[in-house]
Amino acid sequence: MSNLLAYSGLTTKVRAMESNLITHEMFTEMAGLSSVTEVVNYIGNLKSYKDIFSSVDVNGLHRGDLERYLLLSSYKDFGKLYNFASVKQRKYLEIYFMRYETHILKQVFRELADKHKVIMDLSVIKPYFERFSDLDLDAISKSTSVDECVLAISNTQYAAPLKRIHDLGNNPSLFDYELALDLLYFETMWNSRDKYLKGIDHKVITEAYGYKIDLLNLQWIYRSKKYYNLKPAQIYSMLIPVNYKLSNAQIKQLVNADNISAMSEMFKSTYYGKTYNDSELNDNSYEAMYETYLNKIYSLSFRNNPYSLACVNTYLHRKNQEIAKLISLTECVRYSLPVSEINDILYNSEVK
Repeated sequence: MSNLLAYSGLTTKVRAMESNLITHEMFTEMAGLSSVTEVVNYIGNLKSYKDIFSSVDVNGLHRGDLERYLLLSSYKDFGKLYNFASVKQRKYLEIYFMRYETHILKQVFRELADKHKVIMDLSVIKPYFERFSDLDLDAISKSTSVDECVLAISNTQYAAPLKRIHDLGNNPSLFDYELALDLLYFETMWNSRDKYLKGIDHKVITEAYGYKIDLLNLQWIYRSKKYYNLKPAQIYSMLIPVNYKLSNAQIKQLVNADNISAMSEMFKSTYYGKTYNDSELNDNSYEAMYETYLNKIYSLSFRNNPYSLACVNTYLHRKNQEIAKLISLTECVRYSLPVSEINDILYNSEVK
């Protein structure tokens, strides 16, 4: 009864916001449009995005600009939930905001790697970061390299893990920097749950992030062996020290495997190997597995525990998925892919 009272208002708010999420049929309709401009006009007429795109010139809108405007919708939804939340619920959301910080840093790294400067206008999102973040967006926007950006955030929690990746040498890829950011975020979320959460909320967050951490650790072990030929001690230093469905013994076997083939064989005996059907594991397999499990967990979590943090967690997950799909869809339309192929791209990792 206490959870019902604590979450009745927030859950009702989430259900109302969910009614504005884009449906499968709407995505299919957009996939059949003939130009990016038509897609953006369609998005701009949707309730969740109307205010954002009302003053935007959609003609010739670049992908980076589009992504920035779409993300603004996610920030606004986050702000609505925060304003509607209790003091305890707000604490979780304040920690969750790290997800938006890592996303922006990933975008910045991509632009620095490609253009050697930050193209996107960070001033649009600055009000949200001034409220919830310690990142200095002004300093970040002046960076001309990944090294300069790391220096610009040297007084934040992100500096140490990014420096570890840089010091590996061997020209670390964007994926490796991004994975390091994800690892920090999920480790922070995991370590915070015992301090701030109890009961059903603790159970819901433990399950959601337990799966995420296991799957990220699997990705890092795989990439460490494939691209860096790291020694076991080096691999261990890069893993989140958390076990959920992977035991210490199984992680030890995977890390100490002589090669990728041996690792793949050992993987088959784990919980994920027994429940995920893929005869030949590769980069895409581990990423698809990540999406498959998370979609399933979030859906079941909200269905079984609607009066808990599952309502917020699941909504934000679905909203972020929606934005990622909109970005992918506009690129598909830009290159005139057929509707059936676009749907395959958007939904090939969804749980039916």
